[in-house]
Amino acid sequence: YAQPTGGIEQRLQRPHMKQKRRFTDAFFRKYKERSKRIDVVSRLVFPAGFFIFNCVYWVVYLV
Repeated sequence: YAQPTGGIEQRLQRPHMKQKRRFTDAFFRKYKERSKRIDVVSRLVFPAGFFIFNCVYWVVYLV
């Protein structure tokens, strides 16, 4: 029995314990490599951040 490092690995290695399913668990299971997770998250976060920044900028600029 290997010592769990925490997080999802700990829940997966202890099937006798009640497991809580969260969206983040499925996300980390799908993208195990850190660089892939960063790519996926940045594809959503950067365009959304740019859109929000532009909305705030133009509202402040025009008012």
